Amino acid sequence: MLLTPGDKLLIAHRRLYEGDLPRLFAGTVVAYESGFVKLAGYTWVREPVRGELRKKTDQRTLEVIGPARIVRGELRKKTDQRTKVFGIASPGLICYELPKALDIERLELTPGPQHQVILSDGAGFTMDLTDRNPALRTGSAA
Repeated sequence: MLLTPGDKLLIAHRRLYEGDLPRLFAGTVVAYESGFVKLAGYTWVREPVRGELRKKTDQRTLEVIGPARIVRGELRKKTDQRTKVFGIASPGLICYELPKALDIERLELTPGPQHQVILSDGAGFTMDLTDRNPALRTGSAA
C-alpha cells in the first residue's frame, strides 16, 4: 500500500492564477484507499483583507481607484485540528511525504532570510516551501 496510517503528509493546493493565495495542510494519515487519503492535521492560510487601491497623484494626494484585495504577509496556522479527505491524484494538489517521526503539532511556517517560506518543527526538521525562485527571474540560476 502506498500510504499507511501514521504516515505524515503536507498537501499544497497548486496555485493556478496569479492572485491565488497559498493553502497548505499538514497531517497524519488516518486512512488511505484508491488514491484518497484521510488526514488529521492543521491548515495554513493567508487571509485576504479588503481595502482600497490607491494611486499617488502628486506628493500629497492619493486617489482611490477602486477596491482591491490586500494580502497580509504571513501564513497563519489555524488553531483547530481538522480531518480532511484529499484525492491525491488530483493535478490541483502537490503532496509531500514528511518524516514519520515528525510531530505535526509542532510544525510552524516561518520566513527565511531571503523571503522563503520554511516549514519547521523547531527540533531540526526544515523544508523550504518557496514556490518562486528569484534567481530564475534575473538569469543567475545555476
